[in-house]
Amino acid sequence: METNEKFFMLMEVDKDSQIAKYATVSESESEEITLQHDKSFIDYLERFIDQGICFYIDTHRKEIIERDL
Repeated sequence: METNEKFFMLMEVDKDSQIAKYATVSESESEEITLQHDKSFIDYLERFIDQGICFYIDTHRKEIIERDL
C-alpha cells in the first residue's frame, strides 16, 4: 500500500488567514503544501518559524501526522 506521508519543513505562517506553508526537505523532489490550522496551532507554529521544524504530512488528507519521537 502506497503511503501519502512526506516530510515537510515549516516555511511560513500567516496569522491573519491562519495558514501555514510547508516544503519538502528532500533535494530529489520539490513539493509545497499549504494547510489551514486553528489559531492556537498557528500561534504555536509561529514560535518555531526560524528553527527548521519539520512534520510528517499526509498529502492526500492534508493533515499533520502525529508521531511519538
